[in-house]
Amino acid sequence: MYVVFVHLLGANEVNSVNSIGSYFLSFGQYAVDLFFLLSGFILNWVYLQNSTALNWRAYFRARVARICPLYYLTTLLVLPLLLYSFARYGDKHTHLHLNGLIVELVQNLFLVSGIVGGPNSTINEPAWSISVEFFCYLAVFPLWVVIDRAAAGKPFGRLFAVGWVVILCPCLVASYHTANIRILDHHWDGSWLIRGIVGFSIGFWLCSALRSSKKIAETVIVINLFVMSSIVVIGLVVFQIFPKYLILYCFPSLVFFSAFDRDLVATILKHSWFQWLGERSYSIYLLHMLIVPWSNHLHKYKIFSEPVYFIVALPLLLGLLLLIAELSYRYFECPMRSAIRRLGQTKFLVTSGGSGQGSLSGQ
Repeated sequence: MYVVFVHLLGANEVNSVNSIGSYFLSFGQYAVDLFFLLSGFILNWVYLQNSTALNWRAYFRARVARICPLYYLTTLLVLPLLLYSFARYGDKHTHLHLNGLIVELVQNLFLVSGIVGGPNSTINEPAWSISVEFFCYLAVFPLWVVIDRAAAGKPFGRLFAVGWVVILCPCLVASYHTANIRILDHHWDGSWLIRGIVGFSIGFWLCSALRSSKKIAETVIVINLFVMSSIVVIGLVVFQIFPKYLILYCFPSLVFFSAFDRDLVATILKHSWFQWLGERSYSIYLLHMLIVPWSNHLHKYKIFSEPVYFIVALPLLLGLLLLIAELSYRYFECPMRSAIRRLGQTKFLVTSGGSGQGSLSGQ
């Protein structure tokens, strides 16, 4: 939702007079880093809770089912807007370039646009992170699983996991200052991929550290202290008292201690409305660029004054987005995910003569 507000409000500079409001909308990239971190954490949480062998066929099928259908649908929906913009204005109002459009279409088709050029090469701009995320599913997660399994049960296991987090957090901060990498005559901006790999890896090792830190769950005071301290530091950053990059150090602490499910924040997030929002967050994230042009149109032609925009137009746009996300989640995202998983299960049962019950677990 923060990214949605950044694109709805930040692009129109409606808070240009309010320095704190404008500064508050300047953390959009950090929100995506939190997304990568949470993703690495959740995959570890889902697939490595026990010592049984991970069913890689089911894992890859589940990742495709989760990511690809909605990614391709939203790309297809945004494409006509892009082509209309090219036809009427050239490349004046788009981050893509007409001369390289065919190449960019191919990059989006094969889910590598975010790796190649971040949002600058992605048709549905927020989806750059999805292609980086998918790369982490295919390459980073399997590597860390092998290393985590090797360290599991060892006396240094917890220290090993914490050590990775300590090493990778400064790397995440440094990734924002990564110089372009020269490949022949091309200068590749690898910072988008590096941020995804590092953020995903931090989340993965946070979860491994959590599994070996069960005793902390008994000390609710300590958990709340770390969670609230992280929130306070983030607040001080927003008010420009602390430098921006400290947020990237707060995220691991906030995620780690919230995961014990014993703090005030976790209690709030258990509310059914937040659960509803979380389940539809993928649809909201990929579909919200469809309503951004409407917001831009309202500002360009000054159809509403700024107070009226915030009181009337913005709630209506957000309501429309949530309605679209609900329809997408209920009638496309979930059915497609289930259909792809069933397809894989059916194929396995046929090839194995019907004795594949164990292979279907953990999906």
